[in-house]
Amino acid sequence: MSEREDFNQMILMALWRADGHTDAEWHDMTVGDDRAIYRKRAEYVTAITGPVDPMYSTEDAAKIFSVTANTMRDWCVDGKIRGIKVGNFWRVPRSEILRISNERHGD
Repeated sequence: MSEREDFNQMILMALWRADGHTDAEWHDMTVGDDRAIYRKRAEYVTAITGPVDPMYSTEDAAKIFSVTANTMRDWCVDGKIRGIKVGNFWRVPRSEILRISNERHGD
């Protein structure tokens, strides 16, 4: 396990204990289920930050609007659609796709 993974595990364990659970319960929950830790982390993050708006790649968003991925990237760059730059890639929130769809269909 990397140093970062150790740190994340430590934070999750602290939250687990703060909820009144024991280390033995943690062990029982995670034995034989590699994804249990990730589900529990998602549960804590959602509880703290609220639900996360799903993101679409520009390719997937382009398919929804029947345009090319390049057009979708241009719309993000030009501010015609709210996109989020993640590294070298653009992501389009689901809420933005719904907003644009509603505008296009006059809802």
